[in-house]
Amino acid sequence: MKTRISVVVLLLIEVVCLASYFFCEIKETSELENRTLMTFDMVVSHPPAEDSIVYKATVSERFDEALKDQFFARDWVSLHYVDYTAFLDNLYVKGKRTVSNIFASDKPNSNTSGQETATDYDRWPVYGSPVLTVFPSRSYTYSKIGNLSRFEDTDYIFEGPKINPPDFVQVKEHAAQIEHIHELFPDVKFYSYFVSSLNSTKWFDEQLDFDTPDYFELIAQYMPGYMRMSRLIYQDKAKYESMFYKSDHHWCHNGYMQGYEDIYDMISEDYQLSPLKTPIKIWNFSDLYGIEYRGSRASNLQGLYDGYDEFIIPEYDLGDRECYSIDLTTGEEIPVTLCLWDTYKNGEMSKGRYHDHYIRFYCSALDKDGNDYSNEYYLIRNNGSHTGHCLLFVSDSTGRAIRDVLGSHFDTEIYLDYRNMSQVKVDEIIEQYDVDTIVMNGYGSVWTGEKYSFHFTDGFGEE
Repeated sequence: MKTRISVVVLLLIEVVCLASYFFCEIKETSELENRTLMTFDMVVSHPPAEDSIVYKATVSERFDEALKDQFFARDWVSLHYVDYTAFLDNLYVKGKRTVSNIFASDKPNSNTSGQETATDYDRWPVYGSPVLTVFPSRSYTYSKIGNLSRFEDTDYIFEGPKINPPDFVQVKEHAAQIEHIHELFPDVKFYSYFVSSLNSTKWFDEQLDFDTPDYFELIAQYMPGYMRMSRLIYQDKAKYESMFYKSDHHWCHNGYMQGYEDIYDMISEDYQLSPLKTPIKIWNFSDLYGIEYRGSRASNLQGLYDGYDEFIIPEYDLGDRECYSIDLTTGEEIPVTLCLWDTYKNGEMSKGRYHDHYIRFYCSALDKDGNDYSNEYYLIRNNGSHTGHCLLFVSDSTGRAIRDVLGSHFDTEIYLDYRNMSQVKVDEIIEQYDVDTIVMNGYGSVWTGEKYSFHFTDGFGEE
């Protein structure tokens, strides 16, 4: 009897599933995952092109993907699945913490007692004494929300603490690339600035019962001694919250204004730069036009999360300058306007719920006909600067917010997004534009990512 009931239940489930494919509207995109979906007409009659995000080579693979993508209430099921798994993760953490408190479990050894070391050199052996300023030691908690993590009981969302050290093989290869640049151009000065995201702070070691590595200190240990290095420092929870968005993975205006000042201070130890700039105006576009900025993390979580941010941008006097997008293939310099200042000042921006204002504002590079060159790299000539210096600024997307104001202290600036590092020859850029200063900036991939590597005319480091 039990077997018969089980068979009937399974058949009913199959009937419901099959009916969902015939009677429910076919969806071409998923708002939850922000991607194109495989539809049944793509299986045989209209297969996606090879460069399509949903490309599959065989009919059977496309049919399998279509079954997954067109399942009834797929977004609802996906959303509540990650919510359910997050609930179980939080339950486990709470239970573990309760048991730990009852039995007075040992806590992890602090690696910042006395502030004499920035990492545990017995566990993570590197070269010697700390290079970076020691990051403040704090004890905070996090919980799971969907496939992300919530900081304490706030609306600040992050990816969860980094519990592993960087890939040392990749770090050493990146260091070797810098050494090669130094061999080719011994007069070039090098600087690194690490943007300390919440997951690189070691603030969750007590909850983890694990002494996590000081991620950026370990990278810094492998960099050459002639490179000046610094990182974004914030003392506690309140200061962190002032420097980063709640709902997005980028630093907000307070964070990158601090980053700009820190980098300026490093370079000023070697050069006589023009005076540090302060904003001529702080634009709060949320107050002006009612923007509720829901960034990348909010977009990822959708209905599981209801937090949002104000979109605030500082404006600096950048002086007389010329901006160009440089074609990655031909090297052609195309005059462009960087950032959407006029668009936002006039209130003509999108008010879409998940419109990515940070990326749209800072990544835009438009020519006089409105063509977008945001995927290239940029040349900025500052006609009012007479320092005799040229900056190559290599960064992930955090650098876009400080690109213009930092570059204004140089006669010329080349801004190279880390996604384009392998598309150009760095020695050719240095020679063509007389680069004498290189700043590397970001969360970590600029120093650790295999895809984000300098390439050279002589093929150095390439197999």
